[in-house]
Amino acid sequence: MPRINELLDCLGTARYITTLDLMKEYWEIPLDLSSREKTVFATLSGLYHFTQMPFGLHGAPATFQHLMDHLLNPHMEHAMAYLDKVVIYSHQGNKPGGCCPLDPARGWTRCQKKF
Repeated sequence: MPRINELLDCLGTARYITTLDLMKEYWEIPLDLSSREKTVFATLSGLYHFTQMPFGLHGAPATFQHLMDHLLNPHMEHAMAYLDKVVIYSHQGNKPGGCCPLDPARGWTRCQKKF
């Protein structure tokens, strides 16, 4: 887990900051078969288990943090993650969302070169 003071130091001179909340994205990470049996819960109609990683599961924040660090590693000069939050920032005059929208059709790497 990154230390919050180190992340705040990176943002200290940023001119523009955009934040994204990815709380519901925990549900996008599939659980392997051996982990599913550890998430069993009982209801009146029977036993059920999660197939996707739920928010609040032990180890879920670290797993999600590791995934986000891996995904944002090529863009670490302009983006960072802390748990379920992503921060996109710019130290220059270009707004991250202004001249360069995060459009999947255009691609983030093409967008990154404009900063």
